[in-house]
Amino acid sequence: MSQTFAQFKDRLGRSVLRDDIAADYGTYINEALREAQNRRSWLCMKREVPLVVPTGTGRETAALPADFKELQKRPAVHYVTDEGLFIPADVVTEEQQVYRVWAFGGTPICTWPPRVFFERRATGAILGVLEPLSQAFNFTVKYYAYLPDLVADVDTSPLIDAYPMMVLAKAKAIAFSGLNDPVAAGFETEFEKKLAEAARQDAYSEVAGRETRM
Repeated sequence: MSQTFAQFKDRLGRSVLRDDIAADYGTYINEALREAQNRRSWLCMKREVPLVVPTGTGRETAALPADFKELQKRPAVHYVTDEGLFIPADVVTEEQQVYRVWAFGGTPICTWPPRVFFERRATGAILGVLEPLSQAFNFTVKYYAYLPDLVADVDTSPLIDAYPMMVLAKAKAIAFSGLNDPVAAGFETEFEKKLAEAARQDAYSEVAGRETRM
């Protein structure tokens, strides 16, 4: 059964026992969840999205979703044909693709489907095609997405459901660190231990093809 945001804040409160920082319990939990997601891309973060690179004279791009963290393992990008078939696309950096064009004398290089370049920007990540396109290209992209922050008391998180002790340990470490309490180091150590256990369990779940719980 899922634990709601309100229930997990209460659980953290019963562990920390500091009424003076009770208003920040939700913040600590969200910070703990973000740290766990920064450290690993979990199965529950997997997403798939259609993407269209439009026609143009060259270097046409399409923005990846705002929750994008990173591409899944290759092949993460597939070209979708008019017949509905999926053809794996070769994904490179823009610099690699520009160098490839330069190495061939600056002339367009015909590949099918065209090579796709990936780039991170301050405003978000994009996929693009360097060659001029006479028709729009439809792609499907498999990626890892950051989970949304918990806001409403009824909100839930798959990471809390699967690995509550990991998230709780990190939230306590954050709380006590803010108080300059030396016990924070112990909770940080506990978090690292639970993170390693959870990562092994998550990896096993992916290989086994079924969800398991700690």
